[in-house]
Amino acid sequence: VAAVLSVIGACWVAVDTNASGRVYDDIRQVPAMRYGLLLGTSPVTPRGTHNINFDNRIKAAAELYHACKVRYIIASGGDYRRDAEGNAVLYGCDEPRQMQRALIAAGVDSTHIILDYEGTRTLYSAQTKSDSVVKETKNAACTPQTALKTKDGKRDRP
Repeated sequence: VAAVLSVIGACWVAVDTNASGRVYDDIRQVPAMRYGLLLGTSPVTPRGTHNINFDNRIKAAAELYHACKVRYIIASGGDYRRDAEGNAVLYGCDEPRQMQRALIAAGVDSTHIILDYEGTRTLYSAQTKSDSVVKETKNAACTPQTALKTKDGKRDRP
């Protein structure tokens, strides 16, 4: 148990150290970037209730867009309407499409939203550039991005 707690503590320190100077609470301090990466989430939880984290992410992305902090929003996620066998999933959704609809409703220009269906895992989205993002950005490895993140009061949520 002590070894596991030590590893968790070391990981926490590593993340906190690497994020230092890159996390902002004031939108005025956020550097302007061409792309903002909006990590996928569903408007409905697996139990069928409203997902407030979806609203928070959309609000944060729209605020950054309207403040000219990001020009394009990459809505990254998966299409979870069907399981591996092709059966309909009760509360599954097409995350990028749902985020696109909500962003448009929040006043984001539809031509400034890029749908990325390769972002089915947060770590994958953050570390790599999917084919659709690479095609859009031409040289995504050299293109700065803002990863959008919100807080839910108890812990940071990507």
